[in-house]
Amino acid sequence: MNLIYGKNNFAQQHIKTMLNSVSNRKSVLACCAECPADNHACQLAQFLYETLPTMLTNMKKLLIISIALIGLSCSGQEKNCDNFRTGEYTYTDPEMSAYTIKRSDSIQIEINNETGIEIYTLVKWISDCEYELTYSKILNVDQDVSHIIGQKINVEIIEIVGNTYKARAKSDAMDSTIEFEKRR
Repeated sequence: MNLIYGKNNFAQQHIKTMLNSVSNRKSVLACCAECPADNHACQLAQFLYETLPTMLTNMKKLLIISIALIGLSCSGQEKNCDNFRTGEYTYTDPEMSAYTIKRSDSIQIEINNETGIEIYTLVKWISDCEYELTYSKILNVDQDVSHIIGQKINVEIIEIVGNTYKARAKSDAMDSTIEFEKRR
């Protein structure tokens, strides 16, 4: 062990010489013949000669695979929010299962199927995956909600999986992530 880890300068020099001159198996055997007493260095040189080409080949393959995987994960799938501009939706949260959302190009109606409350909002698309909802009227509610009319909610679609999408909804009163499922 001391020969390999630096306590014997002769052995270190011999290993360096062998590694520098090793180009084929004959060179390894020639180096071993020069100093038969240095068996550890000879075994190390033989081992490196036999395994180094395979290790380098495997390392190259691993590097190529790693670069390819990184490239694929960075490019990812681009969101196609066009499929979610219009249609009929439900919340995936069971607590919100009573609500149905119907959205056209310019109007969204959210209906609570249990209470009959209808919330109308104007839809303004800001970008492919971001839209703004502005409350325009609320029907079938027992209390005064006139203070809500005109308020805005900014919605950004952040993830799409199949016929569901997650969106971040932000307003003065809220900032949350909500998941919807497209029904039609």
